[in-house]
Amino acid sequence: MFLEYYDRKTGLMNRVKQPFSIRYLYRTFIGRMFMKVYRCKVFSQIGGFFFKTKTSRIFIKGFVKRHKIDMKDYEKIKYKSFDDFFTRKIRNGARPYSESSNDLMAIADSKVSAFFIEPELKLHIKGSIYSLNALIKDQLLDSYVGGNCVVFRLATDDYHRYSFFDDGELISTKKINGFLHSVNPIAYEKYKVFLENQREVSLLLTKHYGPVIQIEVGATNVGKIHNSNKRFFKKGEEKGYFSLGGSTIILLFEKGIVDIDDDIERFTDTDIEVEVKLGETIGKIIK
Repeated sequence: MFLEYYDRKTGLMNRVKQPFSIRYLYRTFIGRMFMKVYRCKVFSQIGGFFFKTKTSRIFIKGFVKRHKIDMKDYEKIKYKSFDDFFTRKIRNGARPYSESSNDLMAIADSKVSAFFIEPELKLHIKGSIYSLNALIKDQLLDSYVGGNCVVFRLATDDYHRYSFFDDGELISTKKINGFLHSVNPIAYEKYKVFLENQREVSLLLTKHYGPVIQIEVGATNVGKIHNSNKRFFKKGEEKGYFSLGGSTIILLFEKGIVDIDDDIERFTDTDIEVEVKLGETIGKIIK
C-alpha cells in the first residue's frame, strides 16, 4: 500500500510505500493483539533507551540515505546517539518565513490537512468523528464552530521541532495521558488516534489570531513531547520538539479568523495531505 501526498514545490504527487510493520500491526489479527503491548508507553520507553545510546549512531547514515534527508539544512555537529540526531536543530536561515502578520506560517516540517469545525464542535478526520471537547478534555467555546482545524502530521524523517506562528502569551497548558499509537493514516482505520494518544493542550492568546488551541500528540517509539512553556513568545521562536517517533500537532482557530490556502483545502477533501516546510505560508488572516 502507498500513501500519497502533494508536493507544492514540484506540483507532483509523491507516493510513499507504507512500512510492512505498520500494515501488519494495524491490519492483521495477530498484529492488533500485539498492539495492546506496542502502544503502551513502557514498550516505547524500552526502545527509546536504546536509541539514546552511542551504539544507536550506526543507524543514522542509513536513515539519512533511505529518506533522502538534506543534511545541509541542519547544524553540522557530531551526534551522540540516534535520538540526538532525531531531535537535530535546523541551521539559521534554512526555514525562512514571512514576517507579515497576514500570513499564517506552517509550524513544522510536516504533511498538512485542514478541516472545518462543525456544529456541536465535531471534526471529521479520515473517516472518524472527533468531539473537540473530548480531544482537549475541556469545554470549548461555541466561537470555534465554523472555525478551522489544521493538522500537521510529522513523519519519522521530518524535522521534529516546531515553532510559534505568531506573537502572544501562553495562557494555560495541560498534559493528557494516553497510549502511543502510530500517527500513520493506517492507524486511523481502527483507532481514534487523537483521542487515545497522550497529548499536551495549550491555550495561546495570539496578537493577530486571537485565542488559539494548540495540541501536540505523541506517537509510537517514545514520541515524548518537550515544550518550552515560555509565557511570552514571538513568531518563529521554537515552541518545542518531539523525541523519537512520528507525531502530530493540531491548531484550532475561531470562526472568521483565517483562510487556509485553497490547495490544502482541496486536497484535504480528497484525503490527500500537502507537504509543507516550517515557515511556509499556508493561509491568510481574514480582514
